[in-house]
Amino acid sequence: MSSPKQRKPKASKPQTPLWKYIEKLEKHDGGGNNRCRCKFCKLEFTGSYTRVRDHLQRIPRSGIEICEAVDSDTLEKLLKIQADADAKAIGVDMQSIPLPNVENYGLIKRKGDGGLGELFNMPARDKLDNLIARAFFGCAIANNALRSPLFREVIQFACDNNLTG
Repeated sequence: MSSPKQRKPKASKPQTPLWKYIEKLEKHDGGGNNRCRCKFCKLEFTGSYTRVRDHLQRIPRSGIEICEAVDSDTLEKLLKIQADADAKAIGVDMQSIPLPNVENYGLIKRKGDGGLGELFNMPARDKLDNLIARAFFGCAIANNALRSPLFREVIQFACDNNLTG
């Protein structure tokens, strides 16, 4: 009987960057399962990318042993690599969603303002409005969430309490 053929490593998909830390030994028929070996701890296992991720990111009780050879610095690096890939997969860079110029917050004269803008801290309110809008648009949250009593309760609590830190 011939030994399984070693597969040439190929570039991983952008959303599966942790494959480069795993050696693929053979591909099983059906599904995304592969016979793999961890390059850190040399553990051999069969599984898909989910098991690879859980093994390398040391996620307990996920059906695979955690990688004892991954130290905290490496773990932090792996988590960042995966988070960046996840953000790229949804196609949203939170910092790329533009906001109006910060220096203009609250300086827009409103008809009939009469100095009340300063009394109600309009610059802070305008900035908060824009930050909430960026969060909703950037995370693709449905606008009907704004009508939810739960969302209103959260915002009301945040406004009523001086939360520091």
